[in-house]
Amino acid sequence: VAISTVNEHVKEEALTFVKGLSRHFALLVCQGIQASNAQLNEISPVVFVDAVVEIMTLDNRKFAVTAKVLLDFVFEVAVSHYGENEASKLVFFDLLATRACKACRQDDWNKKAGGSWAISYLLHKMDKSWLAKRQVEFLDALLYVLRYLSPSVSVSTVEEATTTLVQLCKTCNTTDDSSIVGLAIEFFATQLSSPNPRVRKNVQKCFDLLADITRNTITDLLRSHLPMILKPIFAEPLRNHPRVMQTGYLDALNFCLNLRPHLVALSPELFAVIEEALKTAQSEEAEVYGSRPTQRVSEMINVRVTILELMASAMAITEFVRNTDPSVAKLREHIIRHFFSSLTLRSEQIVTVAKKGLEQVVLSTSLPKELLKASLYPILVNLSDYKKLTVPLLEGLARLLKLLRTCFNVSLGEKLKQHLMEWTGDSIKKEKNWRNKELVDIPVAILEIFHLLPKAAVKFLPELVPLTLKLESDFATTKLPRLLDSPYRPPLIKFLNSYPTEALNFFLQKLSNPDFVPFFRYLLDHEGAAAVRRTLAANQASVVAATFEKKELHYQYAGLRIVHSLMKFDSDILTKTPVFLSELIKLWTSAARIEIVMNEANVDVAFTDESMLIVDCFIRQCTNFP
Repeated sequence: VAISTVNEHVKEEALTFVKGLSRHFALLVCQGIQASNAQLNEISPVVFVDAVVEIMTLDNRKFAVTAKVLLDFVFEVAVSHYGENEASKLVFFDLLATRACKACRQDDWNKKAGGSWAISYLLHKMDKSWLAKRQVEFLDALLYVLRYLSPSVSVSTVEEATTTLVQLCKTCNTTDDSSIVGLAIEFFATQLSSPNPRVRKNVQKCFDLLADITRNTITDLLRSHLPMILKPIFAEPLRNHPRVMQTGYLDALNFCLNLRPHLVALSPELFAVIEEALKTAQSEEAEVYGSRPTQRVSEMINVRVTILELMASAMAITEFVRNTDPSVAKLREHIIRHFFSSLTLRSEQIVTVAKKGLEQVVLSTSLPKELLKASLYPILVNLSDYKKLTVPLLEGLARLLKLLRTCFNVSLGEKLKQHLMEWTGDSIKKEKNWRNKELVDIPVAILEIFHLLPKAAVKFLPELVPLTLKLESDFATTKLPRLLDSPYRPPLIKFLNSYPTEALNFFLQKLSNPDFVPFFRYLLDHEGAAAVRRTLAANQASVVAATFEKKELHYQYAGLRIVHSLMKFDSDILTKTPVFLSELIKLWTSAARIEIVMNEANVDVAFTDESMLIVDCFIRQCTNFP
């Protein structure tokens, strides 16, 4: 019968029959007929409940509509029999609640989907007192769905379970009955250390919600439950637990450690857990560093991310940072060193958390020179030999420069420049230990560092530009288009844009060199070169002297291209730079331009678009002043 309700040919007749059937069973339940005393012509109401659950848990989710029709009629009968506020007295709904929770714990995704749907239905139909009695049962069932159902199997079910969980928590606990709220807090406290990240995330969200509802801090809500939360974490060594449980325990500890007012007191037990977590992370560093993604590596990364978050939380506690106990001071040093070493790993998750933790350390405390030197040594020692360079190492160095720019000197740039020169030589191409991708990615990562170096690094500009162009030329065999998609240019442009005056002076002196002119045009047309363009507009006299005032055609054409590039980003630039406007008018009326037009066939093809570019500039200008 249920299947026929989605068949367009018999849909109307089937729905009519279903409505009558649901009314019949609802009346039987209202009359108090139970499974034990049901006659053959009455049939047990339990059978009807089981049938409804079977319908709502079918893998075709269209049948949920049929289940809703059945349940709606049962609810209407209950309202007419007991009254609007007493419908929950119908035992049918108690049976449905039990079956729904049982369905959530089944293996099949459609069973979980049906169970979640049924709880959501009851949430919107039943009165608050009825829901409150079953709150923990429902919460447990919904968290079971979140724990064991992956979004890749059914994202809609996970989303519905999440929404229902939050709404249920809000509905049941918006009450003056502290016992109801207390049961919810106790239940959620047991789930804080769940091995599943979705469960932990939603439990933490519910604690935020409960704090808002009760107008208390989460610290107040959890204070009496803290011993229960910490006992399994402090009771035995972290290494005795599976990795997913390690992550759950450490995340729960980190959640409590982040609460304000402080919930977890600084104690030898806490320091012992942090120290062991640190050793766990360091012992697995090599495997995380070079392994391909697998379930094992994924679990290791999750543990390390949680460990880093825990250490960052500890370093945010003033009492921990200022603790003068030698063992605690040593622990702080190990934490800071671990932040440094984690910046060079391949995992973006680890790097992000480590960077955040180190930023916090830099802002909150002054790093001793010896500690800084010891922390940087493992990174800098690998920079001494270009054969030891890796992309994660160089990216880690770049992150350090962003945080600790003043701690480095320009000699680092000298070493990086030497490495770049190795990449332009023939020997590196003959070495078989380099993959083709590394031959491109490593010099790109080197170039990404130069704009982060101290200001004295501007001295590398005259050498860095030709080195980059040489890299493009040497590795043309990588099938990367030289001008449009070169990976070397964006990092070089960052460097040039950091020193716009020096970059402008350099290229204005190279306008007669065909190796540099195309790149100069590319630079001016790049979105990342705003500072260079501003410097050009502010130095009209220098630009005119180097271009328009010279007799040679290629200099004047270069000036035209400069103005045209500026107009792409600011169509009103000629109003702001009247000197450029005057030079364009002179160029337009010049005998040289007219001669080019008259003898276009004999002119270098590179200059044949001169008139078109001038006209385009004039049109852009006139568009602003019609």
